[in-house]
Amino acid sequence: MLLTILLTVLLSPFAQEVQVPDDFLITLERTWLHCGGQCPAYTVSIDAQGNVRYDGKMYVRVVGTASDRIPASRVRALAASIDQIGFFTLRDRYTEFRNPDGTRSLVDHYQQTFVAVRRNGESKRIEASQGVPPGLTELVRQIDEAARTQRWIRIDVPTLRQLVMDGHPPTADQRGDWLRVALSADEVDVIKALLDVGADSLSGESRTPPLMMVRSGTAARALIDAGADPLLRVAHGATPLGMAAWQRPDVTEVLLKAGVPADLRIDLDGTTALIVAAGNGNIGVVRLLLAAGADPRVRGRNLTALEAALEAQRSAVGRSAAFRALLQPRFVEDFDGVIAALKEALAKRPR
Repeated sequence: MLLTILLTVLLSPFAQEVQVPDDFLITLERTWLHCGGQCPAYTVSIDAQGNVRYDGKMYVRVVGTASDRIPASRVRALAASIDQIGFFTLRDRYTEFRNPDGTRSLVDHYQQTFVAVRRNGESKRIEASQGVPPGLTELVRQIDEAARTQRWIRIDVPTLRQLVMDGHPPTADQRGDWLRVALSADEVDVIKALLDVGADSLSGESRTPPLMMVRSGTAARALIDAGADPLLRVAHGATPLGMAAWQRPDVTEVLLKAGVPADLRIDLDGTTALIVAAGNGNIGVVRLLLAAGADPRVRGRNLTALEAALEAQRSAVGRSAAFRALLQPRFVEDFDGVIAALKEALAKRPR
């Protein structure tokens, strides 16, 4: 999808006709302030000639400066996007989520982000941190894509291959660290490349095992193919199937096909993935588990799956739109559908 958007911009007649002035400069800056975690802090800029300048500050693979040069077509595409979104007419700050009634939300964890453009003697700098218009969000993504900042912030496949080719393969610690970052970003091509150069698909000593960090079924399949155990259980009892209840259903589907029982107890309290998925309103996972034979009558520490769904639905009613945006669920949330599916499954079970 992102590639399609980029190609559309690059190949459009408008982008090809855009004249880029000699003083053109676009800059993206991300800080770690307000992040609440280890957000990569860096600055990257692109000038009219396509010169890329990068400066890594914190929580990035490359700390310090790096440079490159990109084709003129990429620069014209950026200039075209600036015109298309009316960059110079936008507000100077986007720093707040708003509730449906217009009141300010209380979301206080976000990555502080700035975009600055200079052209024809005119300059504008926008803080694009939260509550950002879609066009500006896309421009931010386009800057990172054009500059290929991923190779400096984390790692990308061409950079990894070049390191190996130059006789500087990553150490075991580097492979492990990069694998976890790639799993967090669901960069499946990088995950597979790291596994190919020896990243450990099993390691979980004092850290979360890779298979419990996946964001997609494709990533889960890559790890299992590389030797990860779909039935592994960490010291406190957690399992990959339990973590999958918080993800899109394709992760659960891969684990079930790998032989994980649908009613596997996923913690020391006897909870099942069905109970967790129901409490999340994760309709896709609930349907998969029921189809695989999960028993809706099973009670965990306190609740059955239906009781968990009903209780969670009551608390979800009061969530603000901003709070939902902060949660950013990676699945379709449908408590009505979950409750209906569980009642239907219970009706088919003997008392």
